[in-house]
Order: sequence, then C-alpha cells, then structure tokens
Amino acid sequence: LEGSFQEVHLRLVVRYIPRLGDVRAQLARLSSSSPIGFLIPHQFMDEDGRPVAKIDNLDADPDGHLVLLIAQNIGFSAIFVRRVMEAMVERGILAEPVVQDLVARSPLFVDRNEPLVVEGVRAYLKGDATVSIHLLVPQIEAAIRQLAGIVGAPTLRPNRTGGMDHRLLDEHLRDPLVTSTLTEDVAVYLRVLFTDRRGINLRNSLCHGFAPAATFTMGLADRVMHTVLLLLLVHEETEED
Repeated sequence: LEGSFQEVHLRLVVRYIPRLGDVRAQLARLSSSSPIGFLIPHQFMDEDGRPVAKIDNLDADPDGHLVLLIAQNIGFSAIFVRRVMEAMVERGILAEPVVQDLVARSPLFVDRNEPLVVEGVRAYLKGDATVSIHLLVPQIEAAIRQLAGIVGAPTLRPNRTGGMDHRLLDEHLRDPLVTSTLTEDVAVYLRVLFTDRRGINLRNSLCHGFAPAATFTMGLADRVMHTVLLLLLVHEETEED
C-alpha cells in the first residue's frame, strides 16, 4: 500500500490475477503428490441438487481441473484480499472520488452507466456486499461489451425473432480479439469468476436468480471490485502510447 494511488492500484490488480503458468505448475505438483483425487470425476450441483457441470479425470479434462483450481485459489486468497481492501478504504487510498474520476475517464464505462457504477462502488465502500455486487456485475459485463466494440469484436448476434441480441459475457471473454487485449490470464480469470459453471459463475448465478442471499459476501464483493479496478486500467491507445 506504499506509494501513489496509481502504484497501489496497479500493484493490487496485478497481484491477484491468477497466472495460468503458475496454476498449471501447481496442478502438476498436486496431481503428482495426491494422484487419486485427480482420477475421480467431479459433478457440480446447483442449489436444488440438479447437475450443472462435470469435470472428468485430469488426463481427459485438464482445462476443467484448471478452472476448479483457480476457483479454489480465489477462495483461499479471499482473507488476504479482504485485509488489503479494508486497509485501502481505511487509509483513504480507495475512495469514491478517486474511483469516480477513473470511471469518468474510462473508455469502457459509458456515461449513461456511470451513476450505476458509482453507486455500486459507494455501496462497496460502505460494506454493503449485496447491493454492490448486484450493481457492479452488470456494469462489468457492459464494460467488456464496450471493450469488444472498441477492438472490433462482434457485439451482436441474430435472435430467433429476426432481430439482434447482445452477445453475452462468456462469448466476449472467449473472443480472440478480447482475449488478446485483456491477455489470456485475465480472460480465463474473469470466466472462472463470472461465467464458468465449473468455477464461481457469479454473473449467471446472480442474473438468473440462482444465488442464495448467503452468496453475497464481502469476500466476493472484493473480487468484483478488483475486476472494476482491473477494467479501469484499460485505456485506448493514442499516438503518445
């Protein structure tokens, strides 16, 4: 937390993005030391006991095990992220006017949505996880859709009634242009956090009303705020860049 807000901002964002190379190495170590757990398929159930996803054994489904391990690591790191975010708020490093200024200058958070982002940040700073998560997650999706448009990725797809629908968050996070802009590490991290049924899947659980009230903790709100801060680092290139 030493230095300017810009230094702390960048350090915080970078520190808590999972590195795929590191996670793959961790997966190799774990599967070598405890191989039995990686031979057994994993079935994921929703709140009503319905199966929603499956991970096969490691040889057949290495990507599934990667997603699962990233989600577990996010859970394990929550206590550390919570303390860092608390200290940033306590010291005034993370404050509403600072974030509001970044949002106003961001190419990703469009003007008409700015009040919703600011209200979500305000709720987060007050410790209201439920309100902040509900406000910020849709604005994160809107910001990534805006990014897709900026880099030339499609943002619409045909629907069944002869019109066009917006592509959903998971589609954007799998688009090569978006992935290359964010980097693969970031794209996979955001899919695990927001759209992958084998991971935390927050966007889908929240937007479809599947998530129980107990889901909306400050630990999860920290990760949502981390994502907002991550997206606020994105800027459009100019001739000076």
